[in-house]
Amino acid sequence: MKILTTLMYIFAVGTVTSSMAQTRSEIDLRTFLPSFASRLRLRLKDDSFFKDESARQAARERCEKHGGPFAFSNATAALEDFRNSLELIANDTIKSARLNFLQPLNDRDEFAKICSFSQTTNTLVNLLLESSKPCLTQKEQHSAGTLVNMTISTTNYICKNNGSRLLSFWRDHGVECAMKKSRAMENCNRVARPVHIPSDNHTAVDRFNLPWIVPSSYNVEICRRIDSFFTCVLEQLQSCEQPTTYKVASDFVNHYEETIGCKNLPKAKTSATA
Repeated sequence: MKILTTLMYIFAVGTVTSSMAQTRSEIDLRTFLPSFASRLRLRLKDDSFFKDESARQAARERCEKHGGPFAFSNATAALEDFRNSLELIANDTIKSARLNFLQPLNDRDEFAKICSFSQTTNTLVNLLLESSKPCLTQKEQHSAGTLVNMTISTTNYICKNNGSRLLSFWRDHGVECAMKKSRAMENCNRVARPVHIPSDNHTAVDRFNLPWIVPSSYNVEICRRIDSFFTCVLEQLQSCEQPTTYKVASDFVNHYEETIGCKNLPKAKTSATA
């Protein structure tokens, strides 16, 4: 999901890194996915958890408490399989990009590749969660399942018809418009104030973002801030020359808020002007 979150943040929010602070005509979509895969590969080389005895012991005690004597070994084996599978996918992505870099750009194919990468990653995350469930309390299992389902639902929404929504945003110059408004949209963070999603305290284990460390449920205040942020962003995109820019972003926001349950909470839809 992270790669699609990055895409939507770049496209819909307009906050871009210095390497992408350029006009759309200068952006080569072919570099986006391999660049993400390269960063992911570096991240996967971090084996801090496997070397930190205090974290391992905290995780072991937690798993054995909730899932019995084999829960920890099963979860760590699943985590290692997850890392290896992701690294293999990242390596194949980078290799394919190098082989095809001199080929003419086909933006439809590039978005299809991005979506395929994201959906494969979601499948691996779901498998990891299933293997890690014995280390979770019932409440955490429910929360983690909701989080994974939300991610899959959002990915499927964005990637329907091989990413046609992102493709429309791209072709109708939504990227240029978002870039022009990036400074104004950065201020939307201050309008909404930082969103903090609390989680239980898991001491040493928490530092490593293990699969059983999951956020608490979204509440009215969190939903209000999320809605304030997106309302501010959409107000900026309304003035884009092509209406597709606003429509794609607005549809995504509506789907996202509905998926995480914010539209069902009372008074959650309080805008930034409230």
